[in-house]
Amino acid sequence: MRDSKVLTDAVVVGAFTVLVKLAGAAKVVFSAHLLGAGDQFDAFVIAFVIPSFLGEVLGGSLIFALIPTLIEVREQQGEEAAHELYSSILIWAAVLLSAVAILAALGSDVIVKLLGSNFSAEKAHLTRNLFLAMTAVIPLSGISMTWRAVLNSKEKFAAAAGIPILTPIVSIALIVTAGHALGAFSLAFGATIGTLAEVLLLAIALRTHGIRLLPSRPRWTQPARQVLTQYAPMAIGGIMLSGSNLIDQLMAARLVAGSVSALNFGTRVTGVIIAIGPAALSTAILPRFSKMTALGDWRALRGAVKRYALLSLILSIPATACCIYFSESIVRIVFQRGAFSAQDTHLVARVQMLSLLQVPMSMLLALVVRLVSALKANGLLLRMALLSGIANFVLDYALMRSMGVAGIALATPLVTLLSLSFLAYLLARRVKTLAIGAY
Repeated sequence: MRDSKVLTDAVVVGAFTVLVKLAGAAKVVFSAHLLGAGDQFDAFVIAFVIPSFLGEVLGGSLIFALIPTLIEVREQQGEEAAHELYSSILIWAAVLLSAVAILAALGSDVIVKLLGSNFSAEKAHLTRNLFLAMTAVIPLSGISMTWRAVLNSKEKFAAAAGIPILTPIVSIALIVTAGHALGAFSLAFGATIGTLAEVLLLAIALRTHGIRLLPSRPRWTQPARQVLTQYAPMAIGGIMLSGSNLIDQLMAARLVAGSVSALNFGTRVTGVIIAIGPAALSTAILPRFSKMTALGDWRALRGAVKRYALLSLILSIPATACCIYFSESIVRIVFQRGAFSAQDTHLVARVQMLSLLQVPMSMLLALVVRLVSALKANGLLLRMALLSGIANFVLDYALMRSMGVAGIALATPLVTLLSLSFLAYLLARRVKTLAIGAY
């Protein structure tokens, strides 16, 4: 029954994630038709890297740091204590990410010069303006992620998984109605307005499910300190680990014009598959892992990890092989029209084929990372992230010299395999130290 419930929840999350990713893919298609693989789209991608990176990593880390402790507090102390914990974390997240957004805006000129070192003065100016138009995404993401964590902790997965569809929908609407007038700014305004719309709809979802919306006075209790203790290494590790995308974009920006766009287009299908598989399963399994850990049910936890790891491989390997085989056809059907040429198709398809190799390993890595979170051993992620960041930079640099932007795509699955192996080794040592006999 438990496995059936988890799988059902994973299917629900996966189904909504498919819709969100399809909307995101549609946004990219409309963007490709409007801007092609040229300077304007390059500028938007680089401008969007920092707001999306900080919003997703700093905000997203809250979900996995908060859920295990929130469930533990609710089970042991009741709803009032859980609401008190949620209130403290929400206020802290809003203040922290607002400060980060202000600092990012003040340092935007330096950031753009660093990320777009080969950009012309005109292209750099456009990138900075696009960047400033999206800085509000950072604090809004913190609020959104906190509310999604609360919904997930109560196993209300549908709302948390489906609401992010608003951002690509708003972006598409702006591209269609004002794209030729606004250019890349239709994407920037779409990101900001869409994220705000997500926050408003999440507020409605909280009220609908009987969850108090307004926070109470924050108190730094022991559970709040525990969340912060788990959040700090997860956020730092997330910055270092997710920084691989930042490194990839930075490296691509040093190659010929259009390389950033080719990398962005070529990793879209991989992103969709990873969101449907690893993200959906790990979202559904974290509350279950957290309950097993809180109850000390190590035998059940061990069995669940093995079953879901096997299921992940059974589902991901055939899907990956199929997408690799039809890679060029997929790119041609989806992108090749308007400003997107046949030459662009060939390059993007090559990037896509190499990028897809990471999917099965990403499935397993997501499962192991959620197990780490449930065990409140997030400090292990720092060590893995440090190794991954170094490996990503070295492999990007080495492979792009001989393969161009396709080499950057190939580096990612190699780094994922290394990260999975190293984290599994660290986790096995930690569990042995804790004398969990089942491991």
